Amino acid sequence: MKDDRTVGLKGFYDRLARKGVRGVFAYVAPSNLEATWRRLGYYLSLTSSTTVNRWWDWLHGVETCSGVATNELSGSDEALKFAVFYAPSAASALRFMLECIRVPYENFEFVDYGSGKGKILLIAGEYPFKKITGVEFDRALHDRAVQNLKDYKWRSSRPRKCPVIESVHLDAKDYRLPEGSSFLIFYSPFCSDLLCEVLEGIRLDLKTNPRDTVICFFDDAVEVSQVPKVAAILSSWDGWEVVQMPDIPKRMDMFYPAEAVVYRFAV
Repeated sequence: MKDDRTVGLKGFYDRLARKGVRGVFAYVAPSNLEATWRRLGYYLSLTSSTTVNRWWDWLHGVETCSGVATNELSGSDEALKFAVFYAPSAASALRFMLECIRVPYENFEFVDYGSGKGKILLIAGEYPFKKITGVEFDRALHDRAVQNLKDYKWRSSRPRKCPVIESVHLDAKDYRLPEGSSFLIFYSPFCSDLLCEVLEGIRLDLKTNPRDTVICFFDDAVEVSQVPKVAAILSSWDGWEVVQMPDIPKRMDMFYPAEAVVYRFAV
């Protein structure tokens, strides 16, 4: 979960201000060579991903890059129990997955659970989905997403193709699926207990009213990734088939490599 991956450039600059260049070098380059390379790789990846994501924000006239710690989020005590740190999604990862998961976009509504500041909604808007909805429980993140949807500068090279894009301020477990076909995406948006509850709600909804549905869950490819757990849950559901997909390539806008699991319920 993103809670454990919250060290950003701000922390690096704070250390630089406190310790100076020599102090930072002593931290980045300890006596152990393996640890030195690991820390250097960490900061190079951090710097490149932050720079690329800030450039993306500037290019499109929005603000999605700044992280938000869990203690800065607002909501009910129940919702905050399962909250995770907000970090922006990598545009390259989402585009890669959407290109690999071939569905008739115009027949599907796209839903992003835990949509934060709306970056995934904006990227998905480059595809002709029937409608795009982001579900976000934190008021400040939702308000920022709404503003980003208003301010976003669409590029001629990647024009808007979805007619309706919106963010709704709602707890994920209270969201009801669209009546038609759905493409549901999760970027490790909350802790496992709530995740299990939301997934079970989706399963029961489709058992009562079957319709074509895709679930795409992706996360950073690290030890605490929730992808294996989600894969185990979805593989146990009757009628759901795994969608085979190549490994997501590591791009400069990604701090960590990403991994995904995709399942489809077709009727």
